[in-house]
Amino acid sequence: MNLRLLPILAAGQLLLVSSVPVFAGGDLHPLTLAEKRAYDQCLYTSFIVRYCLSHAWGWSDAAFAECVVAQGVKWLPPSLPRWGLGINDACRAMVQAREVFSK
Repeated sequence: MNLRLLPILAAGQLLLVSSVPVFAGGDLHPLTLAEKRAYDQCLYTSFIVRYCLSHAWGWSDAAFAECVVAQGVKWLPPSLPRWGLGINDACRAMVQAREVFSK
């Protein structure tokens, strides 16, 4: 096998693998700077809510609210996804649909 052919084949494979979302019909475009900030805020907020639910569960709603505010969360969207598997996709979909974190 010619060694010059190897980089061409590797580049072709990389191109095919990176184009799989295009063939799947997904709307996966690179996030803008504002969308990236909203995406990061969605992930952080979801994690903090999960953290506060597990650490203030035996207390009142006020203890939960104090925990969330103390961690720096300013706004909780009503449709915030739960922390766990799929949180990345859920936050990305919410940000791209402009459902959350426009405040």
